[in-house]
Amino acid sequence: MRDIWAVPPGGFEATAKKSRKGLKAAIAGGLVVLLGVGIGTVVSSMNSSTEVGEDTALAEFRENSGSSESSTNEDTKVSEGSGKPDKAQQKKDQANAGAGSAGGSVSNDQGSDAPGAATGGSTSDSDQGNSGAPPSKGSSTTASSNQIAPPREGVYSWEIDGYEEAPGVHRQLPKRSSRIITHEGNNNWTEHHIFSEQREQWFGLGISEEGVFTRTVRNRVEFGPVEEDATIVYNPPMFVSRFPMTVNNTWDGSWKGKTSGEYQAKCFERGFLTIGGERVEVFATEVKMEMRGEVEGTATVRSWVSPEHRLVVKQYQETRVTSGPGDYHSEWTGQLTSLDPKT
Repeated sequence: MRDIWAVPPGGFEATAKKSRKGLKAAIAGGLVVLLGVGIGTVVSSMNSSTEVGEDTALAEFRENSGSSESSTNEDTKVSEGSGKPDKAQQKKDQANAGAGSAGGSVSNDQGSDAPGAATGGSTSDSDQGNSGAPPSKGSSTTASSNQIAPPREGVYSWEIDGYEEAPGVHRQLPKRSSRIITHEGNNNWTEHHIFSEQREQWFGLGISEEGVFTRTVRNRVEFGPVEEDATIVYNPPMFVSRFPMTVNNTWDGSWKGKTSGEYQAKCFERGFLTIGGERVEVFATEVKMEMRGEVEGTATVRSWVSPEHRLVVKQYQETRVTSGPGDYHSEWTGQLTSLDPKT
């Protein structure tokens, strides 16, 4: 089993070689493990996920934020033509990061073409009435200069409903998880989502006047004696949202590397969600990726973003990949429980 994303800091080549060696060693040593600790114990550990407490996430945040660079309001410019960040951004490209998935109800201000079915959440027309007509052209928001900044640092709690599976293994993800946001400076930040002791995801993100973009994605997955920990570096960065945020806006792009790919994206919905008792306006985006090379497969990520808080408050993600000795499939939805992070 190879995880879908594929270079923690230190370089892709070294990481890929290490992952392949570790995977081969795990497979070769599988019989020894089974004989040493018992087949039942190993199977049990592969089919269950262990929840990670919020205190552990808080300790990690405090350790990382103490050594990170201070955040600035200096824009990280990304050229729409080339997609390449400036030199300050390039120095940050090796940083790790993370993001997640969602579920919940969206109240549509402008109406849409059955977005609830598309997102895995339910759509409500209780706010203004949903006639089924497409959203008006005025349904948009533009990031002002004071919004070109990362979301607030800290540990955010999420409620998750989802699963992951590899050949012969299926397990549910814990209902509670944590997403750690840490600033890196130059309007870059890391989002580290800890789903369980066996599953973590990091996104290296940045924001400019053109939108929010992903620089790196790292995944760590563990099934019994087999563990994969690898990262994809997007060159050029991949936009996950574009400004102004307008319903029916679309964009696309591609990247090169050991794992190359293309993506198509759109903003498909505007509405409201209630997060921790507070009603917030959200714009929903969808990014569909196709990957080839060391990792073959597809991924779909839908994100409900609060422009006011510059924060993903709800997400859905599905991943299907084939690489190395087996397949990996994961699907989950999740929603933030509070807009106020713990620090």
